[in-house]
Amino acid sequence: MQTQTFLQLIQQHYQFNRANKIFAKPELKYCWKHWLSTELIISLDNIGEIEINAPYIAPENNDEDNAFLSFKTGDKKATTVEKRQASKCDFLITRDNKLSYVEVRCVQSEQLLQARELKKFTADIERVNALKEANPALNILTLFAIYGQFQNKDMQKLTSLDNSENTGYVLDTDMTGSGSIARFSQVRRDGSPRIMLFAHTAR
Repeated sequence: MQTQTFLQLIQQHYQFNRANKIFAKPELKYCWKHWLSTELIISLDNIGEIEINAPYIAPENNDEDNAFLSFKTGDKKATTVEKRQASKCDFLITRDNKLSYVEVRCVQSEQLLQARELKKFTADIERVNALKEANPALNILTLFAIYGQFQNKDMQKLTSLDNSENTGYVLDTDMTGSGSIARFSQVRRDGSPRIMLFAHTAR
């Protein structure tokens, strides 16, 4: 599934009003990921078949005993493993006979501007890229729900997330219409704090 297409489906099937209220409470940040994942799973259930915590599969020519993929922090490449050892996505959507593995991450915009958090952010991207490299047939979409706002000076620190080699798109939940989905580098500056849903497709 194309990145923009997936963001459009989310926009059509999910209203972010309640999500923005939840994300406005920083004391709930440790609940954000599981709560938003559940909300999206329920909202997208009617567009296809959904499987929770689905393991990443290895290429078809792999032997049955090691038919899945695993990637751990510090690894350079994904390895083939048994199912019980496999890396898992948050949910898998099967739509029009095509599989899309989805991972969800949540962060505050001011946190993302810190070197440590940005490193974790890029590590997540490198992780799914490694899984994709091990099995090019995989379609992996990572959703980063970023709550807050950005200014021009902030975006200069985030060029690694959207450039000529790594394209990222974002759904601005405070906007409607065609302008609500754009390249991350073009996200609306300032504005009220809200969820900016950044999407990365593994390459």
